[in-house]
Order: sequence, then C-alpha cells, then structure tokens
Amino acid sequence: QAIYFLINKYGIKYDIASMYLNNMYFIEYKDYKSNKLNKLVKLKQELDDNNLLIYNKLFRANLKNKNLVFYNIILTKFNRKLIDELKAITKVEVKEDSYNKDYYHDIYEFNDVNSEIEFVATKICELLNDNIDIKNIVLLNASDEYINPLKRIFKIFKIPVNIFISNPLSATKMGTFFIDHLEPDIEKTILLLKEQFDLTNECNLTIYNQLINICNKYNWVDNYLKIKDLIIHDLASLNAKEPTIENAVKIVPFEEYQPNDKDYVFLIGFNQGSIPVLEKDESYITDLIKNEIDLDTTVEKNEIHSKKSFTIIKNTKNMWISYKKNSTNGPIEISTLNNILKYKIIHHKKTYNYSHLNNLITLSQKLDDYLKYGTVSQDLEYLYYNYQNNNYRSYDNAFTKIKYNHQSLTLSYSSLDNYFKCAFRYYVNSVLKINIYEETFANFVGSLFHFVLSKKDDLSLDEAWNIFLEEHPFNFSYKETFFLEKLKYDLEFILEVLNTQNNYTDFNKSKYETKVEIDKGNNVKFVGIIDKILFNEEKNLAAIIDYKTGNTNLSLNNIPYGLSLQLPIYLYLMSYQYPDIEVVGFYLQKILPTLISRDFVQTLEMQKKELLKLQGYSLANEDKLKTFDKTYIDSDLIKSMKVGNNGFYAYAKTLTSQEMKTIISLVDDKINDAIDNIKNNNFNINPKQIGKENIGCSFCHFKDICYMSNKDIVKLSEIKDLGFLGGDNNAKVDG
Repeated sequence: QAIYFLINKYGIKYDIASMYLNNMYFIEYKDYKSNKLNKLVKLKQELDDNNLLIYNKLFRANLKNKNLVFYNIILTKFNRKLIDELKAITKVEVKEDSYNKDYYHDIYEFNDVNSEIEFVATKICELLNDNIDIKNIVLLNASDEYINPLKRIFKIFKIPVNIFISNPLSATKMGTFFIDHLEPDIEKTILLLKEQFDLTNECNLTIYNQLINICNKYNWVDNYLKIKDLIIHDLASLNAKEPTIENAVKIVPFEEYQPNDKDYVFLIGFNQGSIPVLEKDESYITDLIKNEIDLDTTVEKNEIHSKKSFTIIKNTKNMWISYKKNSTNGPIEISTLNNILKYKIIHHKKTYNYSHLNNLITLSQKLDDYLKYGTVSQDLEYLYYNYQNNNYRSYDNAFTKIKYNHQSLTLSYSSLDNYFKCAFRYYVNSVLKINIYEETFANFVGSLFHFVLSKKDDLSLDEAWNIFLEEHPFNFSYKETFFLEKLKYDLEFILEVLNTQNNYTDFNKSKYETKVEIDKGNNVKFVGIIDKILFNEEKNLAAIIDYKTGNTNLSLNNIPYGLSLQLPIYLYLMSYQYPDIEVVGFYLQKILPTLISRDFVQTLEMQKKELLKLQGYSLANEDKLKTFDKTYIDSDLIKSMKVGNNGFYAYAKTLTSQEMKTIISLVDDKINDAIDNIKNNNFNINPKQIGKENIGCSFCHFKDICYMSNKDIVKLSEIKDLGFLGGDNNAKVDG
C-alpha cells in the first residue's frame, strides 16, 4: 500500500518507489545536510501521516530482561548502532566467527567454464564411488554463467542437482493469461483461470496457488486494474516453483555457506570480480552521505566481503577451488584473494573414467580441431583408439515425439497451410513460436490497402489513408516514401475501378472484415477473416472477395492434400457464418499492381483493369450468376468468364452447387485431420513435394533447424482434374 501511494502521488515506477521505501529504514526524523536524505524524511513523514508504515511497538519491551546473543553477525556500522541501542535495554553478547582453523587447498586452473565443470563432475563421481553421501556435496558460487553448463554436464554424468533457473510467473502460460485477462473484479479472472487450465495438473495447480497468494496481498483494493503494474512486478519477480530432488548436490550462495567438516565443497568461479564480491557506489544513499546515517561505504563493504570469503575458505575442511582463464567476455584473472591465501595453482589433466557420452563429445571436438587445423593431441589418440565406432559427423534429424498438452488450440488458414506443407514447420512456428515477425514495407502497404478498401464506403481515400498512417507509425526510407506516394495514386485508380465494377452487379449490400470463429469442441477453434462479402438479400445470394497483395495459387487440385486451401476456406467460413445464403462465387482480387509486360494491343490502363478482375470460381448457374455479374457472357468483372451457345467456355472456372458443398466438406475433414494430428503431437519433418516442386520447404525459415534430407520428403502425385468433387464436372482440368 505504501508503494502504491508513492506511485500514484509522484508518478514514479514501482522500482523507484520500492527503493525509497527500503532506504527509509536508515532514516530518522531530523534535518540532514543531504537533500537526498531530507527527501526520504519527507516521504517517510507522508507515509506515516497516512498510516502506511507499520511499527512493532512491543518489540523493545519484549526484549527487556532477555539475554541476546548475536552469532556470526556481520558487524556493519548500522548493525553496531542497533546493537548499541539494544545494550541500553538488555544484556547483549556478540560472538564473532568461532572458526579458527587454517585448512589448505589447491586451486585448479581451467581454460573455460566447460572444462571447469567437467572437473567438478569427475570429482563428484569419485566421491560417490567412495560412498560419500550426495547430500554432503555442496557447490558454491554457481553464477548465471555456470547454470547451463552445470545442467548439461551434470546430466551427461548423471549427477542429480537442484538448479533453479529464473522462470518468473510472468513468463508462464498461466501468468501471461492472468495478466491479459485481469478484471476489476478479481474473482472473474480466477474463474477464467479455472476454466482455461487443468488444475489437476500439479504444475498448473502450483502456479495457480502462487497467483492466488499474490491476489490476496491486494485484498484492500476494490479494482484490481488500478494495481495492475504492481501485480505485473510481483509476477516478474516471483519464480514458478519447481520440484526439488531430495538426494542431490546442493547449490549454496557462497557467502551464505556455513563451514561444516562433514561437507565436500566445490568452490567454482574463483575469479576476480566474483570472489570476493565487489560492490560499487551505485546505491541511492551514496558514499558521500553515508557518514550522516552510520552506513558502511563501498570500500568498507568490500573489506567485509573479503573477510567473509577468507573465513569460509580457511575454515572449510574438504574443498576444491577452481577458476577459469576465459569467460564469455574474454580473458579473466584469478581472484586477488589468492595474494593473501597463497594457494598453489594446479593445471589439471583431464580424465575419462566416468562418462562415455562426455568422452564421445570430447572426441568429436578433438576431431573437429584435427580436421580444421591439423591439431593432434594425446587425448585425441587415446579417445580415438577407445571409441573407433563413434558415429562422428553423423546425425538423426527425425522428430522425437514430445509430451505436450494442448489445453487450447486456435487454427487459421496460415497455420493449417503450414501443417500440411510440413508438420515440423507448424511445430516450430506455432508451438515453439520462434518465428519472429518483422514488418516489412510490403507488409505495411498490404495492411494499408486492406484498411482503406474496408473503409471505402464510409471514408474518403485521404481520410482512411491518414488514419492508418497515424495509428501505424512506420520508419520510411526516402525510397519507400517515394513509392508510398506513387502507390496512393494506384489505390485511387483501384477505387475508381471498384466503383465501376459496382455497376456490373445487382449485389448492393457489402460487409467488410468479417471475422468468423468456428468452435470445433474441446477448446479448439478455427478462425478466419473474410475481406469482403457482397449480398443480394432479395434473392438470398452472396459472393466472397478476398483482397490479395501477392500471388496465390487458385487451383483446387490439391484440396485432398490440405494444400492451397485459401479460397476453399473462405467458402467454408461463409457456410458457417451464413448457412442459409447461397454463394454464387468466391474470388481473389489483386489490389497491388504486378509487373505488366508491354502490350501492343491493350493500353496500360486496360491491362491494369484486367488485373483487377475477380479471379476464382463461380456458380455454374447462369440465372443466379447474371444477378452478380450482368456482363457474365463476356465478363468485365470476372476473369476468364465467358459463355457461348453451348454454355460456359471450357476455361471458365465454374462449380455446381453440389461441388461447392463437397469442397466445404473436404475442408472440414482436413481441418479435423490437422486437429487430431496436432493434438497427438505428430510433428514429423515431412515436407510435401508435388511433381517436381517442393512446396513444403518453399519460403521456410527453419531449414537450419530441421536438416531436411531427401528421405524426409513426402512425394505426392499430381492431381490432374477435379474428379474428387464428383458431379458433372469431374473430368474438368483445373488449370
């Protein structure tokens, strides 16, 4: 509540408010020379006036007539001041470190972190072979740089260890959902959590309980949106609880370790800057003003750290100290503490007695050095002699089945297309979500054109254009600014052509950006957006139009493979959104000009108008089609639409009503197939090839991950006609 008060009154961030609050412990109600300290006095007084600071007024009284013993306390200036105050009301005894031993240890030198951790793993294996209890094995000073090597190498050596990596609640799926769906009434958010997540899952239940505890901290709030920033901070600073291994190596922060003769201790990272801890003068209360409130300066704190480090090392009986000569940032020196300790530095020779897998990895590294640089070492000869069948430079890129619970699933055309092109492509893109979207100028222009066209009945070109640019700022280059102005003229021409095309149809009602969401059951949805739907309400007819800024395959031949489904999916979405309306056509309309070749018959304007004709499939019913396209006999609206004395020309793309229903049914089947396979985690590397074209790998960003080879390619036969649709047109070639 105190932090909330400071944030709201002074418009500061959580961390700043927290910093002020934490420094108030050292402040008394008096005038200081420093403005910084007087500011803290003022803030403290404000919090006191609002009853936001809690005091235990009985604490001093409870300590009277009790003998107080401080054991192993760090005697900072502030601690000494508190102890002196206590001595005025009771008997106080301070026992400093009772350690008076002087154990000697060698220091082991290594080139890098990996070599250092391999040494530690080997030594631990030796201890375990000597029947040392693993609970008595302790690892000190495991900084962030050591975490990943520790996890990997200890796993290779099969050494159990409790490593807790930073995994804030804000990064969990449940934590993200919680923030995204935070309601003023927190009970509604909690109810949504229960509906969305399986709380019989132990991991989910643990995170859920952590979220409840956070909510309970703010029971004084009537609207939880007011303290959203505070909750976000809590979620970011609190790690999701992880299960612990009972019999495992312990990792302990170095200065928290209490020497015990029964322990077998590995002190890693004995490097300058790590041991002893070196603090900088970066706190709010700087060294220049610390003398006003009896706080230790940075130099004095560092002396305390040095003494603490020295005491731990000297009083630990069984200890292996190691350091690395190189870190990820370059060369690094051994701790200056050894100038006092004067321990001998040992250049340890690697042994290969405890892990075949680690030996094989080392052999591969040595073989790499040999092939690249001609380097031959004794280690290489020794390992190669013992592991001649090492499968060097061979690999298996096959996808290994995973256990992943898809609690909810949302599919769209693009994700469905990815899955049927290659299941692994979908997995990396939609499950792992490692495909980083970067908006290009082409993407920006496509979105701009779509927006303007969706608003053409309500806003002028300039109005819609300016609104989009204001809401979607983009850092244009000079070249892009030039092309943007040119494209505005192209869009003006497109709008004129679309207005002209309106004269060719009796479909007088339009609807733009229609979002369709289909519930497939079991928390699975299929969603899509139809750019434009034209209606003739009197005759209960409609036509679907999707604006395109690129090239799209119009062929329906690959529907049985789940490929090239963009147009069929619009028909499918329409059938769910308006089941009682008959579709007379579903089309793409290219709204960005493509490269136009020189033509001595047609003018440039004629060619541009031709490119803006609708491309797609029409209902093979003249009476209904002419309602949509008055010019259908030799169409000015639909590309390749022509009717002769014997009916539709062979190149006219027409479908019967029954064929359209079959397409809808096939699309539904393919969506259900994809859902079943995704739910079963079938994500094999299986790019599809039709004829000579590998469409599964086309424009794929994940080739460096999958290492696709010819054995992975699924070769599909080309479907030459639409016989799978049945009906009268089953021999028709879909060109």
